[in-house]
Amino acid sequence: MLIQVGGAQVPPLKDYSTPIPVAYVDPIQPKYANIQDEPTFTTTTKSLPPIHKQNQTNDIFTHTFRQEFGKEADNRHTVAADNLNKLGTSDKTNEEIQKLHYQMARTNRINVSEETLNINITGLNQHLPDAHAQTEHVLSNAKADQKLYDQLVEHLLKARNDEKKEQRPCFSRACHYPPYGAHNPETNIMSEKALKSTAPQTLLNLLKTPPNIEHTVIHYSPHEQKKVAQLINKLHRTTKSLQLAPPNKPYLLKQTPQTEVFLALPPQANTTNGGVSSPLRSQEHLHEQATQQRPTMDT
Repeated sequence: MLIQVGGAQVPPLKDYSTPIPVAYVDPIQPKYANIQDEPTFTTTTKSLPPIHKQNQTNDIFTHTFRQEFGKEADNRHTVAADNLNKLGTSDKTNEEIQKLHYQMARTNRINVSEETLNINITGLNQHLPDAHAQTEHVLSNAKADQKLYDQLVEHLLKARNDEKKEQRPCFSRACHYPPYGAHNPETNIMSEKALKSTAPQTLLNLLKTPPNIEHTVIHYSPHEQKKVAQLINKLHRTTKSLQLAPPNKPYLLKQTPQTEVFLALPPQANTTNGGVSSPLRSQEHLHEQATQQRPTMDT
């Protein structure tokens, strides 16, 4: 049966008022992994210690080279990783490399934390050998580009200057000084002078060395352990003897033998909705009395 709507005849709407039967769904159960049993710890002919877990769910692989040093050892690695993302090699432009990533459904990332440096490759398992080879080729043969590096430096410096005008970034940086002092995660960055005076090739050379430094291979794919070891032995190029990782210079918490108040908010400050949150409250550097009886400040 059709009904008239305007100048056209259309079928009537279905009656959706009938309640949909309630379907019972089993609750999600947590799975507790035993770190000693779940992954497989082994070695290769290159004396690398791979950690392997077989992917039994889909055809995706994740391959990581993990180094036990990071920004605490050398703050240039963060900028070096950002710079590499924009470069090509002697035989491929950056655009051609990005197209290969798309065609092979893979992603490459260099993640630099305070204590570690991880080179991650993710994609379809069928493209694992090519993805691995291409990643190491880019690390070894990336072509420095002074113009692109200058643009990166300009962007970084502008972002820093913009943050100086924002309350939250300034407050966040202020909060790192009381517990750590001058050497803290916020100050451990390349200075403007260092950024402008460093040659882009110097940064690229930093990324050539990680495969030749002691590291761990973390692998997750449909491959079994034996196949993974064979792939690493065949594809992963390293020197015969691996160098020791450069030592990190950790951020050390300062001793506080006496109560110190570095910063106090005025009583009318809104610290919940739109205001500035105060991580200093959780630090032992602020005495309880100081948080309860904040001095009035001009605003």
